[in-house]
Amino acid sequence: MQINSRIYQILGGMYANLANVYVIRANNSLIMIDCAETLHDFEIMMETLKKWHLDYLPISYVLLSHKHFGHIGNAKRLQDRGAKIIAGKNDAYGIISGNIHEIIDYSPFPEREKYEPCKVDYPVEDNDEMLLDGILFKFISVPGHTSGSVVFATNIDDKDILFTGDVIGVTNDCRGASLGWEGSCDFNVQDYWNSLQKLAQCKCDWILPGHGQLCLQNGSKILQKAKGTALLKYRKPSFDSE
Repeated sequence: MQINSRIYQILGGMYANLANVYVIRANNSLIMIDCAETLHDFEIMMETLKKWHLDYLPISYVLLSHKHFGHIGNAKRLQDRGAKIIAGKNDAYGIISGNIHEIIDYSPFPEREKYEPCKVDYPVEDNDEMLLDGILFKFISVPGHTSGSVVFATNIDDKDILFTGDVIGVTNDCRGASLGWEGSCDFNVQDYWNSLQKLAQCKCDWILPGHGQLCLQNGSKILQKAKGTALLKYRKPSFDSE
């Protein structure tokens, strides 16, 4: 699915896959956001690029929102083709080592395909910025879902866009926020709450999440609603909500 003049969704629900994968057509290459899990997923993505006549462009960078297997499984395949891998510094160990206790998002985990460990070429930290083939990205550290989860912020066609991975999603009517999966092996509710407070301060037109529906309107309001949704769900007498 083409989202705007440069952004395409090449995997997700319409392809019978839970994980959303996006590519951005940069100046002379493609930049991929997450990369799904299996060889079958990879083949679907490559076929979709052909259908959109994008297969002549190399994939120069793969931005990994977090270390869970369903989002990183094809990183090594893409790196072997020349792509540079970018991920949050605190998730880099899991991606590099392939330690199953690092990359699973729940237990017992039905591993569909063996994960091949992958070097992280650029481990990024909060507020780092990189110009990738003409596209400027800011990296926002949002621990909680995993310790190294990262949101990717950019502006394309005068729209402020956040690729939010599994930190937040949107409801089916694009009016509310859905929270990320809290059953992850390293989920931390206090870190997650702090990250949602941070995101609520961001300016955003569009939210492109790691799962489910995309939101091409009211992005800033969705970020604020995520904070409210989390406060109602997680607040306890001992919970630090300041």
